Amino acid sequence: MGKINIIDVRSKKNVIKICEVHNRIPKKWDKAYKLKDDYVKKSIKRFQESLNNNRLFCRAVFKSDKIISYIWAENTKSDEDIVNIVSLWTKKKYRNRGFAQKLKKQLHSWAKKRGCKRILTQVNPKNRNMLNLNKKMDYTKTWIKMEKKL
Repeated sequence: MGKINIIDVRSKKNVIKICEVHNRIPKKWDKAYKLKDDYVKKSIKRFQESLNNNRLFCRAVFKSDKIISYIWAENTKSDEDIVNIVSLWTKKKYRNRGFAQKLKKQLHSWAKKRGCKRILTQVNPKNRNMLNLNKKMDYTKTWIKMEKKL
């Protein structure tokens, strides 16, 4: 099993990898999704702003110095008692090994220590593994996001 580490957020390579993966995830669920050049740059900027404002939680699982799973969350600006999971990913061949659950448990501990009361996350309805994990970890549905493409 890989080792869970506090990711070196000063490592540009790690930050770029997380932001690249974060911006490729929607393609799995939405075939029409197009990754635009500035998406990764905007994500890096958001990541750095959260880091600079002491609102960032980021942990990763490494195997041979490669990230195989990570979680990126932020204590929101507008409401100090809410943490938002920005991105959670595990490389396909390492899924169903408990990495996401362990990462989320570490997030729960971090959030509690900060005095947070809730963790928010968005999950694509096609992502059954994450829906099941969230249910297993006592997350509840609070709203449904819908859209109409024009």
